[in-house]
Amino acid sequence: MIYIAVTVKDSHVGGKGLFVDEPIKKGQKILKFDGPIVSWGEAVKRGRENHVVPIALNKYVDIGERESLVNHSCDPSMGFSDEATLIALRDLHTGDEITFDYSLVTADGWTMHCKCGSKECRHIISDYADLSDSIKEKYRAIAPPWILRLKQ
Repeated sequence: MIYIAVTVKDSHVGGKGLFVDEPIKKGQKILKFDGPIVSWGEAVKRGRENHVVPIALNKYVDIGERESLVNHSCDPSMGFSDEATLIALRDLHTGDEITFDYSLVTADGWTMHCKCGSKECRHIISDYADLSDSIKEKYRAIAPPWILRLKQ
């Protein structure tokens, strides 16, 4: 469920992304990942592996098409306020892309090459446990509770 007005446009990271249609204040709810809860095996069987977001180990929310367009950034505009709700980490201006750091929900060995282009770019995105201690500390307040409960 998206709480704000967004536009789907081409993203500088490649493919499509979601961009805000109005100014957003820091701390404002932006979206909640909701939908059926599935295992990874079920997601693969349904051909939905690019449309799921982890909410626990091997427990995923099968999200909508627009929500699946939220891209990764190593300098994200959103962070988690709970297991599945994303809030603005800073004031956003009309036309800003909404992004989150995929490492905030990764704990199963998944990796990807990053193309975010930010000064903080880590180039390879992987498990939360692989983040440096300084990034983990920075993310502690915006990581979903389930990932923080894992032995890091």
